[in-house]
Amino acid sequence: MASYVKLVITLADDSVVTYAENDIVSADLVEETNPVSATLPISTMSATIHDVNDQFAVFGDSGLEERLPVMIYEVIDGLEYFIGKHYLDNWEIEESNNLLKIESVDIIGVLASTDFDGRFYEDFTPFETILKAVLGTLEVDYSIPTSLRSVTLKGWIAPETCREALQQLCFASGAMVITSRSEGLMFKVAPLPHSQKYHELDIGLNDKFVDQPLSKLPLVTDIELVAHDYVKSGETETIFEDTLPVGVHKIVFQNPYFDVVTSGQGYVPEYLITHGGDHIVTHEGDQIEVGGEFTYGPNWVILNIMEAGQVTVTGTKWVDNQRPYVFRETGVGSTTKRNQLSVQGATLVSVDNAQRVLSRLRDYSRQRYKYTFTLVPKTEYRYGDAEYGDAYYGWSAVYVDIGQMISAETVRGKKVRAVIERAETNLAGGYLKRIVATGVEREA
Repeated sequence: MASYVKLVITLADDSVVTYAENDIVSADLVEETNPVSATLPISTMSATIHDVNDQFAVFGDSGLEERLPVMIYEVIDGLEYFIGKHYLDNWEIEESNNLLKIESVDIIGVLASTDFDGRFYEDFTPFETILKAVLGTLEVDYSIPTSLRSVTLKGWIAPETCREALQQLCFASGAMVITSRSEGLMFKVAPLPHSQKYHELDIGLNDKFVDQPLSKLPLVTDIELVAHDYVKSGETETIFEDTLPVGVHKIVFQNPYFDVVTSGQGYVPEYLITHGGDHIVTHEGDQIEVGGEFTYGPNWVILNIMEAGQVTVTGTKWVDNQRPYVFRETGVGSTTKRNQLSVQGATLVSVDNAQRVLSRLRDYSRQRYKYTFTLVPKTEYRYGDAEYGDAYYGWSAVYVDIGQMISAETVRGKKVRAVIERAETNLAGGYLKRIVATGVEREA
């Protein structure tokens, strides 16, 4: 099998630089996901490029900057496969050796460095509506299955990063998000081998190299999940109070409030104007003020301070009524070492969906077999040349991806049904792919 990696970098002026084959000394890709979104991992790539044309200079403006798109392809036996879209995160230029070293992240890495101002949802709100609020002005492609589009949630997302806000949404809704083989975000219903008796790929003993450790994770004996239900209080409190200098100031609320009132500097007046846009004035030449307002957002107020002065923001707080939901594993003896999982900060989990979320955590924690193996980098079809319509039935290493449910044969003849949570791929060294999958023993 002959293979090489191709990287396409789009610069700020929309020009494109392409590196492939002998240009690339090394390229390593790490892709990750978590089926229940208990974490939201960032997929990364690092590459060392022999920049023979000296495209990027050490001195002056190199033309490189953060968040430049990096399209990743693998060419195998002459066929080009799209691997994913990343964004430049870090780089180093070694002029003496004409080497360019780059590090890139997927869109989740971009979300991790993008601020989210917080949002409170008093009523049940569709998954996609919340997603659009989380992404804000970022232009991100995404795909959502019908079953997730019908999910509705309510509650609070605190001011944090867009990545943390997205994790709140995915965890509460039962969504897994992956960025592999995509130019954006792909959402899937959380795959759980413990409760779902299907798999997408069969991986036999000869499909893997010899080094294939299988380990058993510790038993989770208890899970505590705290549900959050918000009710209106009757007490007004001060959200912000300070003397602000001249300039534009954005006050972000750290807790959910309603009936927010702002007083002091930052009031934006409105004046009478003609159809032509000219101000209507008095005989003395003063503009006629007819009203005005402070600029409010979903969880903030923007103040345009023309003259330094005192500003006070007050509001009535939503009270967080918390209720724990607890699962204790059956058959746990008095001498068994306690291993408790506690989730307290999932603020889109309410009494309406807490039991479903807890059941997902229970099933995921029961998936105790962790299987690590490296795929043989073949391109022939797994089941020979049988055709079904226009397609062959089988797979090659390039199609084995994070988030897939697999059945993998172990060295002792047993099989595990597991979800691929991590894939480490040597893109420039023969497309060697190391898989980490977690699941259960397959009994049938």
